[in-house]
Amino acid sequence: MVSKNFSMIKMPLFYKIFIFSLSIFLIAILEGDYLLENQIEGRIQVLLENETKMIALQMAKTIAAPLLLENRLQIENVLANPPAGSGISRLLILGMDKKIIADTREGVLNRKISDYLKSLRKGSTIRIIPDIDQGNDALLVTPILYAGIRIGTLLVIFSEDPVLAAQKDIRHSFLIISLFGAILSFFGALILSRMLSRPVRELHRATQAIGKGDLSVTVIPSSNDELGDLVLAFNGMITELKKSDALKNALTRYVSRDIAERVMEHPELIHVGGIRQKVVILFADIRGFSTLSENLPSEQVVTLLNEYYLPMFEIILSHSGYISNIMGDGIMVVFGIPEFLPSNPDSALKCAISLQSAIALESSKRVSEGSPVVEFGIGIHLGDCIVGNIGSGSRMEYTVVGQAVNIASRIESLSGPGEILISEDLKEALHGEIHCSPPQQVLLKGIESPVRILKVLEPG
Repeated sequence: MVSKNFSMIKMPLFYKIFIFSLSIFLIAILEGDYLLENQIEGRIQVLLENETKMIALQMAKTIAAPLLLENRLQIENVLANPPAGSGISRLLILGMDKKIIADTREGVLNRKISDYLKSLRKGSTIRIIPDIDQGNDALLVTPILYAGIRIGTLLVIFSEDPVLAAQKDIRHSFLIISLFGAILSFFGALILSRMLSRPVRELHRATQAIGKGDLSVTVIPSSNDELGDLVLAFNGMITELKKSDALKNALTRYVSRDIAERVMEHPELIHVGGIRQKVVILFADIRGFSTLSENLPSEQVVTLLNEYYLPMFEIILSHSGYISNIMGDGIMVVFGIPEFLPSNPDSALKCAISLQSAIALESSKRVSEGSPVVEFGIGIHLGDCIVGNIGSGSRMEYTVVGQAVNIASRIESLSGPGEILISEDLKEALHGEIHCSPPQQVLLKGIESPVRILKVLEPG
């Protein structure tokens, strides 16, 4: 539960960039401080020890003769004037019996020095013992030689404070650099986050607009990099969505919106090579149209057809019908493509009844206006057809062909004005009860076997 809530915490892009850049910078600074501090501290300590050794050797040579002659005044004079800035805090001269002959600081030696003097051996080796006196002091032991013979020992206690001071300076410098780096990281993250978030906000705004159905939005690339490529790809997606939407709108001129959406979502339902399946075919044709068209101007004929077809097409599409063909004075409608459903026969019959009601309503309105009217005969049949794209590479049409189409057309030709004739095959596929005339067996032109047809009297 904790991890789930944590993953839902929203952190602005600025904070992410700032924390990341500051972390990388601090890691680099700390590592650099550690390496540089150790390196410089080691070099300063070596230089300090070498300088102290040179001073001690020079003083040992100067003291050799006075020590041999036991000239204490000259010895004390040499010890009292160590080089300025050398960091020497105390000088001692020991005789061969390890007793102190001279000391620049009167007082008791600390335990570390006393213990060291007891273990001091003869020899001419120069040695440095760290932390011998006060916290940061070291001891340098130099033999005093005369003519190559050791006659005493010079003890030089010097401070290592210069090393600590250098270490402090380095840390102070890196602290200033760290503060400057933090400020630089802050403003760098601010500028970079704005550069990155601006196109992201534009894309977010455009995405919300698309989600509301607005495909007119577009995003202008603000950079020639990956973000610019993303914006171009987004604009390309909008273009494809526009094409898809235009295609869907074009489809809805011939089929209902739910069928158009289903075809767009499942294009595999459109069988390019054709497939045999059950469909319901409806033909509607104007009675006496030839005579009417001869007596009316062509513009008035077109206006008449459009005024009747407008409500008819809306009814067809609302019942999931596919307008397969418009033959001037008639239309062919198919139910059950691209996929046949058990409800298609009922939809086709309800569509036909609604069509006759809409035609009657339009005719009543035109009579009141003194305009010519027409009446339609409708025939419906259920049967197997070949469904697919038919035509050539330059002109293709998604339609149905087969004997069932001919039967539906012949049934429609037998219908009178305002009538609906259906085949018994359709009647048997209906789920609801309807009032029909008794079935009549008729021989249709071009059809070998007789077909039983019924006249719809009123909806059940």
